[in-house]
Amino acid sequence: MLRWRSRIEAQVYTREFFDYTRRMSAESAGIVVPIVIGLVNPASVCDLGCGEGIWLAAYRANGVRKILGFDGAHVDTARLAIAGEDFMAADLSQSLLQAPGRFAL
Repeated sequence: MLRWRSRIEAQVYTREFFDYTRRMSAESAGIVVPIVIGLVNPASVCDLGCGEGIWLAAYRANGVRKILGFDGAHVDTARLAIAGEDFMAADLSQSLLQAPGRFAL
């Protein structure tokens, strides 16, 4: 198990990983986000481990004005699908993250 995990971790955050994730996330978010909006209608969304912010971009496109994504400093901010001010680099292994305000989802 440890060998598998370390091998995967070494390959996870490559450009190819983010290209694949972008395609698959956009497709999934395009289906799921409108359903969530219909059920919950959140005024704000915070995403821990947002990657390049693909899901948050889908929420924004569906009318959610306040979004915020957290992910590690390894994320290339030039590739974000959301505005830079809607992204915060953070160490997600820490038990406490400081989000500015509260979020509905």
